[in-house]
Amino acid sequence: MGDCANFHLIENTVNAGPAIRLNQGAKIARGKYLALFDCDEILAPNAVSTLLALARNHDADMVHGKWQKTTNSIDKVTAEAIPPTAPNRVFDDPLARVLGRGMVRMTWLVEQNLFLQAGGCDEQVFVQDESFRLRLAAKAKRLVDSEAIITMVPDVGSHVSSNNLQLHHDRFFIFYNFLTEHPDLPAPTRRKLVEKCISAARKARRDGAKFPLISVMFHYLRAKAGLATLTPDSLAGLRDQFLGLNSVRRPSRP
Repeated sequence: MGDCANFHLIENTVNAGPAIRLNQGAKIARGKYLALFDCDEILAPNAVSTLLALARNHDADMVHGKWQKTTNSIDKVTAEAIPPTAPNRVFDDPLARVLGRGMVRMTWLVEQNLFLQAGGCDEQVFVQDESFRLRLAAKAKRLVDSEAIITMVPDVGSHVSSNNLQLHHDRFFIFYNFLTEHPDLPAPTRRKLVEKCISAARKARRDGAKFPLISVMFHYLRAKAGLATLTPDSLAGLRDQFLGLNSVRRPSRP
């Protein structure tokens, strides 16, 4: 790790995955806030100042912005300044918002203390973006969801993984692990988490995982009928199926 002025350069010899590495960086950061973006996207020139103003103006410890896809290659992408009139919504139940739709990319400003208190990203999975926002939202006091276009996303080369099974595997364990770690969540929240686990299994089978159809459909139909058991134990069969996948990366350390 090298230091220069106001930044640290962290060098690692092993690709342990973005979840572990993001936690590594967050622990040594010295500011109040962490600005979290994917490295293969182009930031609006006032992206950080816009998110920071929203955090301060609304006393929020999590702020999320939007993104826009472009067909241009990354060397030809430009991002326009965010206008001061971009609308936003404030949520005092951050977890409920995060479990909804529309928060699929790394366009975040969060308080470092919140990140560390929540344990950051789930280091049991390779891809980080969904786990950290779920964990932080469980402890956050307020979330601002802005319509401001924070980043421009090239259509090619802008994903951590092109392996769909990797994404389904990680999504399953993000929700499964969170459900395991938070047994006292209210029933509607636990139901949402169980449904997301089952959805990940259905999509994995659709994309080539050799999961028994009868097992996946059993869970799916029970969830649709409102009969699913809202505990991690009820998902043990699907968990074992995901653990049997050989085509996914799992975090490793030096």
